[in-house]
Amino acid sequence: MVQAIQWVGLLFAVAVIYVTYTNYRRREFTVNEFGFWSLLAISIGGIAMAPSVLDPFVDTFNFARTLDFVIVIGFLFLITASFYTYLVSRRTHRMVEEVVRRFALENQDRKRQKKK
Repeated sequence: MVQAIQWVGLLFAVAVIYVTYTNYRRREFTVNEFGFWSLLAISIGGIAMAPSVLDPFVDTFNFARTLDFVIVIGFLFLITASFYTYLVSRRTHRMVEEVVRRFALENQDRKRQKKK
């Protein structure tokens, strides 16, 4: 018998696939991004419906329950995604700062030339 939490996991996976597909159709996602998020959602849905697939990993790493393993993997994914987002944010911040600096210097040079 399928438990309620499994249905929630499956519905979540379907929602992620739907949002991913609509973003892909709007050309906000590339094919690679669409593939990654769809594969992740399908994996979540599959694991939600058949959590026994993870039993070999649970036994290998000596977890008490499958849910413990899933939570640890989820935290690792969140930490990795947060770190990647931080790196992209810092890189974007530096680029914007450089563009603003160049724009300010060019604008200052134009004002000096107009005064002469």
